[in-house]
Amino acid sequence: MSDHTFDTGEIKTHRGHVNTQAEAIGTISDALGHDGVGPLEMYGIFVGQIVQRVLESAANSKAESINQLSSVLDSTVGGLDNAITQYELTEQDNIDRGDEVTSAVKSIDLN
Repeated sequence: MSDHTFDTGEIKTHRGHVNTQAEAIGTISDALGHDGVGPLEMYGIFVGQIVQRVLESAANSKAESINQLSSVLDSTVGGLDNAITQYELTEQDNIDRGDEVTSAVKSIDLN
């Protein structure tokens, strides 16, 4: 058995923080998809046609940005999951190979 170890605690903690943010942004993204700028009547007869369209355009632009941010954060979480897996596999392989070398060196008879 090897004395060598590795620790993925910090990257797993970071992944958890990013995932928390991804979930929060996802919730905002979902809410923006359901809530609009309100009915035309809410803005009045004279300015309603213009105001509603301007606000709707701005709201749609913000919603699209939030959706893109949500997608980026989800991808980042997936990338961190992959990085953790690959790191664990690589480091375990390094430990196993190191143990093999140590064992081979110890078995050499120098007499």
